[in-house]
Amino acid sequence: MGSDESEMKRVEVNFGTVENLNDYLRRIVNACGATINKDEAVAVFTDDKNEKRIVMAMAPVAHISPPWAVIRNHKDKAYSLDELIEIGMMNQEIADFLRSLENCNFAISGRGASGKTTSFRALLEENEETMRIMVNEDNAELRLKHPNAVQNIVKRNKKGHVYGLQALTEMGG
Repeated sequence: MGSDESEMKRVEVNFGTVENLNDYLRRIVNACGATINKDEAVAVFTDDKNEKRIVMAMAPVAHISPPWAVIRNHKDKAYSLDELIEIGMMNQEIADFLRSLENCNFAISGRGASGKTTSFRALLEENEETMRIMVNEDNAELRLKHPNAVQNIVKRNKKGHVYGLQALTEMGG
């Protein structure tokens, strides 16, 4: 991608034991109001205070490697579509096509670190200030600055039922 958002940096830290690492990871999870344990060994959550998305795994999922965590930082300022062209993330034809779309609902998918959030944020931020934008996310990643953007976080209860997804979606119609 060529941007500072796509750089992966490994942090070399020695916790002494796997249990010390587990304890440290559990503290992060608890501080963010998420859950991780042997029955729910993968956690994906947001640290709202520091505006980071965190993904981590412990045993039994991380059974060959030690427990791990990936912390994703988001830039405060969104790229524009023109800036994405400049850094080689898209070409002019794609940017023009995206700009031509009106009154659309989007579902974005792709592999990790492929530029989904960066591209979508650039597209949404270029909308006219009078346009209403509603985003329903499972983790707060877009963090739009657009004056008419409404961002909702879809949450699950203990039984796995999604709180408000249908209602949130209907409100956007």
